[in-house]
Amino acid sequence: MRRSASEILRSLEGRIARLESNKSSRKVGGFYGQYAKVDVYQCVIMLDTYDSSPAFDYCFMHLDKSVLNSAVKSFMSDMKEGERIGIIEDAWITSESKNAVNIRIEFSEESGELQSSDDKYVQWILDHCWKRPNTLNIG
Repeated sequence: MRRSASEILRSLEGRIARLESNKSSRKVGGFYGQYAKVDVYQCVIMLDTYDSSPAFDYCFMHLDKSVLNSAVKSFMSDMKEGERIGIIEDAWITSESKNAVNIRIEFSEESGELQSSDDKYVQWILDHCWKRPNTLNIG
């Protein structure tokens, strides 16, 4: 049985409407059952804080290499700023593949003193290290 052109168009319009209604953000699980919203069109960042370690490990992931590279470049630029103000000791890429880049940052020994002396340093760490957009803390 053949379908008419109008039936095919209605079917396609219905498919397009369903695709457009799909959300671009998803709720995903994180550390200790906490959830975070991630935008699937942006680079997803997994953060491992090791709780008591002076280092954080990040895994940046995206299927589009240009999106991935842009996110990594922005992050490394922020970490250079952190080095300049004395919070970050070092940041480097530990490994990379087609769709992921792993980065480790180490905090400077002085960063603890800076954090206790001024809230702006704590806020800098929260904004640039801990609560970056699309970041999921995995522990």
